[in-house]
Amino acid sequence: MRRVEVSPSACVLAALLLLTLPLRWLLAALFAAGIHELCHVLAVRLCGGRIFRIRVGPSGAAMETEGLSFPREMLCALAGPVGSFLLLSMGKWFPEAALCGAAQGLYNLLPVYPLDGGRALGCFLGMVLPGQAGERITGITGRAVTAVLFGVLLYCFIRLGAWNMAVLLPAIGLIGAALRKIACKEGHLAVQ
Repeated sequence: MRRVEVSPSACVLAALLLLTLPLRWLLAALFAAGIHELCHVLAVRLCGGRIFRIRVGPSGAAMETEGLSFPREMLCALAGPVGSFLLLSMGKWFPEAALCGAAQGLYNLLPVYPLDGGRALGCFLGMVLPGQAGERITGITGRAVTAVLFGVLLYCFIRLGAWNMAVLLPAIGLIGAALRKIACKEGHLAVQ
């Protein structure tokens, strides 16, 4: 790996979270995110891939790797959520990490690109469908899931008065992810 980049906005978000969350919960969330990303790194390495850069921003981490085959990329995409769910085994000793891992694993399994679930769906469909059909279906699925979740959140906001930042921030991230075009692998790089 050549470099790790942390955006200034990620540092600002971390500072805001440090001011608003109890330290134990913040550490649990960072630990869960670290395990999640470490599992992605290990999977890429075990699949024979190389990591060129890791970028950390307010919406999470992204790795630039050399292109992998669909089965290998699907394995690498699913490795992060598996690592997140493994944190459930720590529930007796560190329940905050278990809860953060479960939430992160479930969120990342949503079939919305570029989340892990969207990447895994795209890889699976790329293996079974010809041409760009898998990419198109993955994009449509992501937008449909986002629209349904947005509708549920809107209902909660209006009907239940649940104006909660813990719900609003992931919703904004999902909407942004769903509106993003699925990136084709350019040259030898793929974003994990």
